Amino acid sequence: MNELSCIMLMGNIQITTQCVRKLCSSGVPVLYFSQHGGYYGITSGPSFGVRNGMSLKAQILCAADPGASLAIACCMIKAKIRNQRTLLLRNLRGVADSEYLAQTSARLGALRKQAGAAKDAQMLLGIEGEAAALYFDGLGRFVASCKNDFVMFGRNRRPPRDPVNVMLSFGYALLASDITVAVLYEGLNQWIGFFHTQRSGKPSLVLDLMEEFRPIVIDSLVISIVSRNILKLTDFEYETRDDGSQVCRFTPDAKKKFLKLYERKVSQLIIHPIFGYRVSFRKIFGLQVKVLCRVLRGDMDFYQGMETR
Repeated sequence: MNELSCIMLMGNIQITTQCVRKLCSSGVPVLYFSQHGGYYGITSGPSFGVRNGMSLKAQILCAADPGASLAIACCMIKAKIRNQRTLLLRNLRGVADSEYLAQTSARLGALRKQAGAAKDAQMLLGIEGEAAALYFDGLGRFVASCKNDFVMFGRNRRPPRDPVNVMLSFGYALLASDITVAVLYEGLNQWIGFFHTQRSGKPSLVLDLMEEFRPIVIDSLVISIVSRNILKLTDFEYETRDDGSQVCRFTPDAKKKFLKLYERKVSQLIIHPIFGYRVSFRKIFGLQVKVLCRVLRGDMDFYQGMETR
């Protein structure tokens, strides 16, 4: 029990009342998802997420202050763009045209600087959107260069239309579940964010904290799967909807394989840029929430996102 951080149930999976009681008393939350990764909810005991209310109070006050909220959001998006640029440079060298790579790298570097100086939330949203368009164009070029029949039709979702986007969407759903646990463990409100807009049913803070990890955890994992042929086209199936559109999904065995690969990825040890010691990605999710709490309470001057070299 001490080795469990959470239990994730996907699809029509049953769990006994006795097991739920044991998990609640041990402070291990149970998260519920649809078969395809849609988040339903969480069950946790009274000891889970019990922390000093000062962090929650500071979170609410910060979200209500446009200037303070924007400052945190800028730091998060700066880290995300830095990680996107690093991932492209790492994987497109020797693959893409050198002029294209130089221009894309320079533009992403410029957008990162602009993100740090954004004047308002709308400007920051535009900067993040332009960076994402450049990034996914580069990611698509990398997938095409692997010459193993995988294709990527840009970034598409709800539903994903190709295997690469299936992996990205499902991976982001898994990442969201891990960060949800980290947020709730520190006693913060998952619905109150700083970059993503507040909307009913939208876990804005979770989505905020995911931004810096999307490239270095999920996108990096998908790149590895595609380039090494770990999963093949036969691991995906298509379904035609009533409106004629096609939906792409994992086969059951492929989904299990992807889950194992995800677990291996988040258990990977790296050096945290602030604390300077080796720790797993899953532990870093929690550390970044702790850093955010310190910033909200005024113990740190600014939020430092997780950036990779």
